[in-house]
Amino acid sequence: MRKLIITMLLGGLGSLSILSAAGCASSPKRINVSDAFPENSVVSTEKSEASETSEKSRADQSSREEESSEESAVIPADSIALNEMSVTLHPGEKYRLDAVLQPEDAGGKLTWLSSDDSIVTVTDDGRLKALSAGQVTITVTTENDLSSSCTITVYDGEYIEDSDEESEEESKNESEEESKDESEEESKDESEEESKDESKDESEEESKEESKEESSRTVTGEAVDASWFDDAVFIGDSVTYGLYNYAENGCLGDADFLAIDCMGYHTAMFGLDHEYGIHPVYNGQKVMIDDAVREIGKKKVFIMLGMNDICSWGVDESVDAMKEFTDGLLAKSPDIQIYVHSVTPMIAGKVREDFLNNTNIARYNEQIRQICAERGFIYLDLVPVVSDGNGNLRDDYCVDPNNLGFHYNSTGMQAWVDFLKTHVQ
Repeated sequence: MRKLIITMLLGGLGSLSILSAAGCASSPKRINVSDAFPENSVVSTEKSEASETSEKSRADQSSREEESSEESAVIPADSIALNEMSVTLHPGEKYRLDAVLQPEDAGGKLTWLSSDDSIVTVTDDGRLKALSAGQVTITVTTENDLSSSCTITVYDGEYIEDSDEESEEESKNESEEESKDESEEESKDESEEESKDESKDESEEESKEESKEESSRTVTGEAVDASWFDDAVFIGDSVTYGLYNYAENGCLGDADFLAIDCMGYHTAMFGLDHEYGIHPVYNGQKVMIDDAVREIGKKKVFIMLGMNDICSWGVDESVDAMKEFTDGLLAKSPDIQIYVHSVTPMIAGKVREDFLNNTNIARYNEQIRQICAERGFIYLDLVPVVSDGNGNLRDDYCVDPNNLGFHYNSTGMQAWVDFLKTHVQ
């Protein structure tokens, strides 16, 4: 079973404030009728018995009022957390988020809010509906101002509910169309082949040899089957988390993912109790990445990190952190093969106030390419596949052009998967 580790979207370190609240209510004071009369007072037996009966009735009523008050009192939450911190949808798709309060008997009204109702709407009970491509933050808040958020990424393309009949019909139509195209292409090729003379044949043969040589420089091997990735674990930030979502279709077999938003080499190496540490959850507990890789036991380790390092520490310190991080992996799992992805570029025109820009991304990628060659890692240069030829992410591959500008849509994801399958051996 594939395992996933998820959290916040890149854009800043997130935290959840925990506020403890406690209260107590004083019990109503009881007055015993017998204390109201001295021993030498003259009180008839009938009146005394009636007084005791009346006192018992008032005591019972007081007890019921206490119980009713306790039942109606709202216990404030000490903490709140959503069942998901990152979800991927398509336009038209619906999803339900659940808020978990602590203690378990905590209550009170919850307020739900979408950062952009034109992309995703949310109801008063956490029901989402995706309307258009983009990214939003869904936030739920308690009456005592505790909150938790979830990042929703909506990929382009219409959401279609499963339908066996429609699926079979579409498959049939696609198969017929492909067969028709192949038949026409073969007929055309045969006709052209017959009309070629010897001189043209020789020219085309030379062209084919050149094309073959060029192909051997860019493709490292035959495409592997999805099951090849059964023994793989992918480590990364929100970009890799997007790959996890896309790989739900089985294109990467039974690969595991240690993907967590905002993570970089630095934050992954901070201790579990460090203020700025960002760590995945494995088997229900936060773990250090090197420990998780050892426990999972898979031998092919794919890494795409560095973007969150560059923006805060610059290129050189990020490269040093990459070396330290991989040293830690090999110290605990010496028999793994490490595959290092290039960091994805941003779309053209993105301007930030930190160190993250396409010039620094290119510098970083070139330096880690050299480190991979020195250390026997396999460097996966994804940039030529997803860039526009000028070092920018292709616009038609980007799902968030109006936001961060470096996350892939489904088209970009498929290009990534195709690249992986032909460049891993």
